Amino acid sequence: MKLPPKVLILGGHSKVALLLTSLLIARGCGVISLTNNPEHRSDILNLRQSNREGNVEVLVTDLEHIDTAYAARALLDRVDANYVIWMAATFSSSKISKFLMVSYLSSRGKKPEPGMTDRQWNDIANADEGQIPIYEKEKIEAEEFLDAMTAWRRRQAHLPAQFQSIHVMTGGLSDLPGRGKISLHPEPVSFEGEVSRQDVAEVIDQLLARSDTNGRYGVLGGENDIETAIAKAVGSQQLLAEGPVYKNIVGGFIPHR
Repeated sequence: MKLPPKVLILGGHSKVALLLTSLLIARGCGVISLTNNPEHRSDILNLRQSNREGNVEVLVTDLEHIDTAYAARALLDRVDANYVIWMAATFSSSKISKFLMVSYLSSRGKKPEPGMTDRQWNDIANADEGQIPIYEKEKIEAEEFLDAMTAWRRRQAHLPAQFQSIHVMTGGLSDLPGRGKISLHPEPVSFEGEVSRQDVAEVIDQLLARSDTNGRYGVLGGENDIETAIAKAVGSQQLLAEGPVYKNIVGGFIPHR
């Protein structure tokens, strides 16, 4: 009998992560939820009170201390996960079969994209207060890392060929109840529209449950059932490919063989 997968979620106390944890537990998965605040432990553990199918554990660790490939591998060895949601330096592990990162549609916007209005671009370009520019810069760097390391992983003959690298990019997030209706697109998509966090969590849960999902998925509110939208999008995926920063990133993290 095949055992259910163990899923490591980094940033386990975010609203989407909490919703997703409940869905994964209901599917029978074991969830290891990482947070840097011990006060979040009870909120996460309480998710299993109403659902006994799977299990959830909480790991309190500051991600800023996991800043090398060695530290990342040590964490993976400790939790023994099969799937990772938002993680660096997992690509050289033969045990990891799925990697999923959540971002937002405008984080890749270094210049206006097709379908973006002047107002939308100005909102992005002028976001110059507080932590927003730092957050956006780190998101872009993480996405470039994901592109490069996915391309590297697919070149490695000694690692299992079945490896899914999934990048979910959302529109504006709302706390409205999920409708179970979305529009799902490969990039580029229109930047208009919002999507509920509950629906995003459902999309992530179903993307992880399939063996044929890869690449980027832009998620907005829409009129298609989630399962139907994913099935249609699978045939038009944009695979994560080698970008201009591939050599620099791979050379910085992976030793030459």
